[in-house]
Amino acid sequence: MNRLKKGVAERLQVIDSPELPTDTSPKRLFVLAAGIVLSIICGLAAVSICEMVSLSIHGRRHFISLTGMAPLVVIPHIYTLEERSVLYRRQKQVGGTLLGALIVGSFAVHQFVMPLDVLKQVILHRLGIY
Repeated sequence: MNRLKKGVAERLQVIDSPELPTDTSPKRLFVLAAGIVLSIICGLAAVSICEMVSLSIHGRRHFISLTGMAPLVVIPHIYTLEERSVLYRRQKQVGGTLLGALIVGSFAVHQFVMPLDVLKQVILHRLGIY
């Protein structure tokens, strides 16, 4: 500390200047793929757990497997006009969501992995078509 105050400190010399890393770890594509796979696995696990915990009886075969006897009567579900419209609206929402996911996924692949025209050529080449 006294040397610093007196101005007699040693001179520091830079031997190698800092460089930007050329390779990052982990790869973006690996992280993206792992995220997609883990989200699918977690979703399936959540649905499986909910079904195992549920006390609902789903259909005639489930009732027979639980009680060992066939039911006397099975009452069919008759859809009202309102239920049909809700079902149709839900189908349109699912279709729109899937279309949006396809567009966003294609854009993400195009931006972060490789352009879509190059990807098409690579796939065709690997399949031996082109």
